[in-house]
Amino acid sequence: MIVHDNSPRPRDLSPALHIAVLSSELDSYIFLNHVTHAIGDNCCVEHYALEVRALAAFRKSVPDCIIISTDLADGTFLDCAARLRRLFPTVYIAISSLNGGAKCAFQSLTAGASAYLTHPLEASEVIAFIHCAKHQAPFLCKRTQDLFVKALHKSGLRCSRRGLSKRQEEVLASLVLDSSDKGVAEALHISPTTAHTHIFNVLKTLGVHSRNHAIRRYLGIE
Repeated sequence: MIVHDNSPRPRDLSPALHIAVLSSELDSYIFLNHVTHAIGDNCCVEHYALEVRALAAFRKSVPDCIIISTDLADGTFLDCAARLRRLFPTVYIAISSLNGGAKCAFQSLTAGASAYLTHPLEASEVIAFIHCAKHQAPFLCKRTQDLFVKALHKSGLRCSRRGLSKRQEEVLASLVLDSSDKGVAEALHISPTTAHTHIFNVLKTLGVHSRNHAIRRYLGIE
């Protein structure tokens, strides 16, 4: 089902932000639409219950922002996010969850989302999210920020128990921000070759075979 915002708008103003909500339920769409009208932001908000219908519409008119709910009916929301990122690489993608934890948030971001929202949301958070979406800036709601902070606090204890050196802990922290040799090298002011060696040793110490797995273990969300 597609629900269009048909409320009156000045004819000389085009929508500041075209938002598409992919969700089995209408709750997120109704709340988002209510907040944007309350703050006077001339956003155009649409709702799609099925990904296949959304894709058909996006091929005609690509939205600026796509919010994918974890309750999406056809297929998993992570697969949907990855597909949309490949098809529309410049679109701002957000994941909306009712009870997602740090693991769900991490998986969403690695799937290509630039924002993660958990319900219930305060109106102030929606306003901040819309601002970030307009400027293509990452956004995490306060609850998700708190979850990540707690995960990172615990990661220090986990690293020391697994016998990682201080340098290896720095390498792991850098991997979270950029998993490439070049990214780690720039963050730690070392050569890419040295960074690669450090990363190899970290994977060996943790007993994992991929950088993504190392990050998940570091954050305690595997």
